[in-house]
Amino acid sequence: MTTMEAKSIFKKSGAPTARSMAKSMAIHVLVMALLMVIPAQALFRSEQPNKELDIVFYRPPEIAVTVPRPIPRGTSEAGSPPGAFLSEPMRVTLPPMK
Repeated sequence: MTTMEAKSIFKKSGAPTARSMAKSMAIHVLVMALLMVIPAQALFRSEQPNKELDIVFYRPPEIAVTVPRPIPRGTSEAGSPPGAFLSEPMRVTLPPMK
């Protein structure tokens, strides 16, 4: 009977070695130095860009609006009171319900 052992490309994690600690420290120092140098370049710019911008305010043309005069109560648009043209009251007849 043959047994096969699975080989893993990952090593068991253990305590960090001096070499891995030094490598991590070097990477962190390099990243921190880059972060400190990049914003410092913006401080050395003494000349501000000279861009002139004209802001113009204008009034839009006025639009003439015609508002109809209100109609007094008790009259229609023709001027007579509502229902004055009827000689007798209107009767509504409904068909009988089934």
